[in-house]
Amino acid sequence: MNAIEALALFPASEETLARYIEMLPAKQKKTAKALLESTVKLAYILYATGEKQTASIIVDSIAVIPFSNSYDYWTWIEGALVLQGKLAIERKDEQTYQVALECATTALKTGTDLQVTVKMNVHRRFLEGQNLDSDFDQESNVGDEFDRRVVYLMALLKIEFFGGSEVWPVTAVAEEAAVTINRISELVAQVGLYKLPPCK
Repeated sequence: MNAIEALALFPASEETLARYIEMLPAKQKKTAKALLESTVKLAYILYATGEKQTASIIVDSIAVIPFSNSYDYWTWIEGALVLQGKLAIERKDEQTYQVALECATTALKTGTDLQVTVKMNVHRRFLEGQNLDSDFDQESNVGDEFDRRVVYLMALLKIEFFGGSEVWPVTAVAEEAAVTINRISELVAQVGLYKLPPCK
């Protein structure tokens, strides 16, 4: 997939989405990977600020890309599936959530027995929060803090999407996600989306 093919994923008739994509700097549109990363992050930001319809259009467009053993792409496609599932649950659409979950789970079960075992172990550690980084106080740059909070929100919603763990039950994840969403919204209101990643 190249950048032009990636851009073609998004419906041209959606003016609000087109305006947001136009805000992305040229460097974020040079490759398919960069475009997928920036648009998925944008979807999470829009979700956090209440623009859920536009967020849904973004993730629904990306979520149709099948797993092809390329984790450069899959990280962001999985992120789209997670948010697609979250939005589906919020509107009580169990079928869409289950389809998204099945698509995301397929990647975990692809490969040799050893590869699957390794992936499942990494996945289990992820659900236990071993990769979570919430030390935002060290960031002196508001843009860096903002980007880290968006990535943190993505991780939290992924844990919730897969049902949580004993260490991070769904209720605890939801509480932490609410705090993170509130801070993301505050920063957008204070600074302006166009001055924050991925738009900056």
